[in-house]
Amino acid sequence: MVAALVGGLVVAGAGTGSAAAVTVRIGDSLSGCSTAVPGVGTVTADIAAHIEVDAPDTARQGVPTAPLPYRGTASVGLDFAQGTPLRQALDGAGAVTLDATARVFLRYHSPQFPNTENPRPYFSVTGVPIAGNSTLPEWSTSGELPPMVFDRVGTEPTRYYQSFNVLVTPRGADGGPTALGTLDVHCIYPPGPYSTHRVEVSPGNRHIT
Repeated sequence: MVAALVGGLVVAGAGTGSAAAVTVRIGDSLSGCSTAVPGVGTVTADIAAHIEVDAPDTARQGVPTAPLPYRGTASVGLDFAQGTPLRQALDGAGAVTLDATARVFLRYHSPQFPNTENPRPYFSVTGVPIAGNSTLPEWSTSGELPPMVFDRVGTEPTRYYQSFNVLVTPRGADGGPTALGTLDVHCIYPPGPYSTHRVEVSPGNRHIT
């Protein structure tokens, strides 16, 4: 199924020269996602990944900005409560814990900044006991994304793209993976809307304070 994506922009500070004056919010919940579970078939679940990027609203021509700090949270709504087909498959495979990894694929660019790096922040939760739980908890991360470099003076619209999936690995008592392998929970990703903000680019020989 195709799910909904919502991006947003929050003005965290104003004025030319702010090193990181806007917080760009990227991503939201995707519903109707699915994964193939051996012996069970297709299991559906909602997944979510939220990324907040502290982005510059000013830059100097040809001069890299500082790296972009980000914070992220992720969740996957797999139901493995007692008696569900997924729980039966997990018990049958001898699984006692679950690991989950959100794989986020980001791209941000403007007409003068294609950003060929396509940063991929991955973040995980590990060792979640199956017994006593019916779903995985939300997990979080933080880090930095590569700098931006603008080649043209003026106002540059910068657009942010994101797609993501969640990998879930059941593990046995010995810590190794089970016969279920790794479950890839994913959706068909919708086209937009995309978060955007504008960067004021000054000549490279001009000092910004």
